[in-house]
Amino acid sequence: MNRYIKNIFIIVIILSVLLGAKYIGFQDVATSVEGAEKNSHKDFLNLLVKMANSVIYDKNAEEFHKFLAASLEQFEIDSLYNSKFVIGDEKERWVTYSGKNLPNEFRLSLPNKPLETITIQNFGDFKAKYSLKKNSTPSFKPEVYTSSRSYSGFLQVEQNSGEFSYSKIVILLDSILKVLDPSNITNIETVQTKYFNDVTDIESRKLIDLFANEFPELIKLTSLYVKVNSVVSKQETEKQAITKVNLKANLILSHIKMDYSYLGNYLDEITDLGNINILITNEQGNRVAEISLNSSNLGLELITFTKNGKLIPYSSGIVKKNFPDQGFQFSNQNQKKLITQISFNGNIYGLKISNPSILAGIELQTAKQDGKLQVSLSKINRTKVSGGFSYVIPSWLINLFIPGNMEELIYEFTSLLVHANANKGSFAKTIWKKTGKANTIEARIETELLDNFFIGFGLKIWNFKVAPNEEARKEITKIIAKVLNSIKNSI
Repeated sequence: MNRYIKNIFIIVIILSVLLGAKYIGFQDVATSVEGAEKNSHKDFLNLLVKMANSVIYDKNAEEFHKFLAASLEQFEIDSLYNSKFVIGDEKERWVTYSGKNLPNEFRLSLPNKPLETITIQNFGDFKAKYSLKKNSTPSFKPEVYTSSRSYSGFLQVEQNSGEFSYSKIVILLDSILKVLDPSNITNIETVQTKYFNDVTDIESRKLIDLFANEFPELIKLTSLYVKVNSVVSKQETEKQAITKVNLKANLILSHIKMDYSYLGNYLDEITDLGNINILITNEQGNRVAEISLNSSNLGLELITFTKNGKLIPYSSGIVKKNFPDQGFQFSNQNQKKLITQISFNGNIYGLKISNPSILAGIELQTAKQDGKLQVSLSKINRTKVSGGFSYVIPSWLINLFIPGNMEELIYEFTSLLVHANANKGSFAKTIWKKTGKANTIEARIETELLDNFFIGFGLKIWNFKVAPNEEARKEITKIIAKVLNSIKNSI
């Protein structure tokens, strides 16, 4: 018997050497997400493409969208509150949407009937309700601009997501982390490619070549407009290997301008806009991820650590200590709480606006089929305003009266966001749940807006400096549709 077992053991070893160690690839991620529901991910991708390309508005919805677009020029909440498109009474004014996933198009209507009476029977169907409530007294009482009134804003959305469940989302995230595991990267064997050839380290090259061989259409499209400077590195820490994700990439503006002129011109105009830094920490105060966006080079940087399919928290400083005992998987059914800190520096026609810390709590809750994600504002530090309008000043800004104490206006506006709706606070919550045979996504956003000068000023900045114009938006939609189709064609 012992000799028999020994022979089997030898055969297993020989086969392992001949066949090589198996690794997890990106195609395996798609297979794991698919599960028993065949073509569920392709159906979901088809829906996204349709919503990007083939949205048809009914007469009321089209008129309302034109009204909203025009309102950005001279926006006042009161004009929206009293417009002919919303219904209700003095307590609440609202408008409802209905979206229907039809064979060749996605149809959007403005039925303006109670949300509970709108059906979402088919995959992709959705319904939404936007509502405003005028408050006699703001939840945060202004001390300087005391005459400012406030409006509570609510958004409710429900969508039939068919077989696409919350469990598929967490499986997707966990599976990607397994691909990035240091031992998995070591085992990867694939055909070498020339994509992103500025990246030369072994671990990054393996992942790039693997992705290129498994998603040839997508990487060909991406490489035209994106430059990748680094991806990952394998580090030895406490006698164990760990993967440091250090993704650095930026858009290639000259290439975008050649193929998408409106989008290219828009990106060129925002290169002086500023930067945003996002730091995510766990309850112990250790870092989980860092994200930086920089308009000057249209760049993105992501830092995080992973091992054994888990995110591994780490310390600050040049030498980063890892905390494997605090690592977590998205599919783990324990409740997870994280803290997000956002800082930014903005440049609006020479006016410098910066904030060192905007804090928001993140709550993740995973069950067998259902899940919940909630982001809640907890603190916004005072925003600093300096500089002057040293560039060519647009006509709307010349004619705009700017109060001397802009910082105080912003402070009162942002303080109300934190203390919104009798200290309930501003939050965005998404719940995935199984409803009969289908899955349903429910989203809710609640906040309270101070109707002072800043909201009009902020919307003008958004419209003239930040938001892309209609032609650029159409080109963005084309790119998104191409990306989604290239993913669909590879899985």
